[in-house]
Amino acid sequence: MIRGQNAGTVHRRQWCRFDQDEFSEDLCQSDLLCNPPTDVVSLVTCYNDTLLMLLDKHVPFADIKRRAHENAPWYDRRCKQVKADTRRLERAYRRNKTAANREAWRRQSRLLWGTYQQKYVQYWSEIISANKNDPKALWSKVNVKTPQLSTSVPHSADDFAAFFRSKVDKIRQATAAAPPLVIDDRPCTNLSAFSPVTPDEISKIVKAAPSKHCSLDPIPTAA
Repeated sequence: MIRGQNAGTVHRRQWCRFDQDEFSEDLCQSDLLCNPPTDVVSLVTCYNDTLLMLLDKHVPFADIKRRAHENAPWYDRRCKQVKADTRRLERAYRRNKTAANREAWRRQSRLLWGTYQQKYVQYWSEIISANKNDPKALWSKVNVKTPQLSTSVPHSADDFAAFFRSKVDKIRQATAAAPPLVIDDRPCTNLSAFSPVTPDEISKIVKAAPSKHCSLDPIPTAA
């Protein structure tokens, strides 16, 4: 997308204005925590309704104009502030080209690129740590930074299928005279009884699971 191009608007929540402390305070006073239902179905319904109600209160939907140029995922308010300070000192030097203004601008520029590098390393370190138990999710994150190779190949789908058919036919021909395999039966223990799990075991499994969410969840999962 070209910078300056009209990117349109989207209807979404303004998460940058989300106040976690106020949200937590209202959540602690809700029925979900103070008077939760006893059956599973009612508990799930109460969970969804409570979170949606609190989200509508703290971060309601709004029509937001999309920017044509998306910032890097590690670019936060700190980066924005340091960049603004750098631009301010640059303009001061352009207006009055003194040695002091030039040195102040150069010093701030070094701080800017140091901040970028720090945020970049911190972001990807946290991504790798958060997805260390989920290789698929980790690859989907890293793949964003991987140069995309050309998808044009000189082979067609028919060529691909023919290659494997030929390979299977050659294996069958090479093993046609082989004696049939003798597979001995072995006793297997039937899983007829299960011991109940403990809350500690469930908590351990949930904490080891990767952080994921979809559009059906009332609130995003913190990465």
